[in-house]
Amino acid sequence: MMETIAHMKNTVREILGDLPSQTFLSRIDDVLDNGCSDKESLTKACARVRSMVDLFIGTDEARVIASRCREVLEKLN
Repeated sequence: MMETIAHMKNTVREILGDLPSQTFLSRIDDVLDNGCSDKESLTKACARVRSMVDLFIGTDEARVIASRCREVLEKLN
């Protein structure tokens, strides 16, 4: 699961580039790190990250993150 979480963190950084502050990225890391022990909790964390990005960065970026999260979660089956 740790490898999947690390992959998601890197994916978010790739998508967002230089748009967010380090503080914002740290908050995203916290969401992904805390409580992601199984597929269900990672699904909830991805939804929260998507919401944060939608609210503070932009809808387009949030949609890409949601799509990438789905791809990763499908591989966990």
